[in-house]
Amino acid sequence: MNKIHILTNYNKIVGNGNYLRCLEIKKNINKKFKSKIFKIDKLKDFKKEKINLANILLIDIPNLNNHLFKKIEDLKKKTIFLDYFGNRSVKNNILIFDHSLKKKRKFSLSNSIIRKELIKDKSLNKKGISLNKKVLNKKIVILLLLGSYDLKGYSKKVIDLLLNLDNKSINIELITKKKEDKIYFKKKIYRKIKLHFKKKNIRKILSKADIVISNGGTSCLEGIYFKKIVIALGQNKKETIFAKYLKSKNYIFGDKLQDIHKLLSKNIKDVKHKLKFPKLGNGINVINNLLNNYAKNKN
Repeated sequence: MNKIHILTNYNKIVGNGNYLRCLEIKKNINKKFKSKIFKIDKLKDFKKEKINLANILLIDIPNLNNHLFKKIEDLKKKTIFLDYFGNRSVKNNILIFDHSLKKKRKFSLSNSIIRKELIKDKSLNKKGISLNKKVLNKKIVILLLLGSYDLKGYSKKVIDLLLNLDNKSINIELITKKKEDKIYFKKKIYRKIKLHFKKKNIRKILSKADIVISNGGTSCLEGIYFKKIVIALGQNKKETIFAKYLKSKNYIFGDKLQDIHKLLSKNIKDVKHKLKFPKLGNGINVINNLLNNYAKNKN
């Protein structure tokens, strides 16, 4: 059987987005390939003897440094790169977004990878609006989906900002895996916040939201996929650049904290009507097409 090794990294700086999409790739990859994920945050994590057993390598390390690139190159394996925007010229680079913006390489948001459990949602129509008649006159649901680490502490900043507005027509919900959030938001002043701690039914929670306040990575794309009004707050420089690009294309409403106040002063139906929703989630198909070609050529 053909083997594909998936090389990725995840930590507090780069977040969990790369790892989560690699898990999704592993689940849905061509069945002719046996796959394994290798976490490579540092050069010492590169175990040549194990990695070299693969027929093909999929590299999801956008900030791949030259030393690691050389080690991968020396293996002389067939490679697929996901979202690589470094200085080296590579084949089979599936670009979702080119953060460098200087090389003028082709990229497409359609190359993004959306979790399979989010894709099949019968409760949504084509416009992403809930079909449940019981919730047509509900309050505006604002969902905070700020990534695994929330380095800038946006959850607390956004919730405090929303509570200070004293807007009776909104409900605030937060999805988090952080134990400190579970403890912090138990305080009496946050009793109105609905906390989803380590929830697995993300699809249902997302489908009921009207506004998603996210980071500038995977969570942001999931909000767009569900055709929600998104405000994306970048947790690092790359996420900030990405959020600005999305705003410039009118895919999201805003990319700053002050945009929350602006949004709530408007009619959100009118706001949503003016937004554009690009095609997302074709990344797995692109990868599998490349793998199919490899399997055919090998035989």
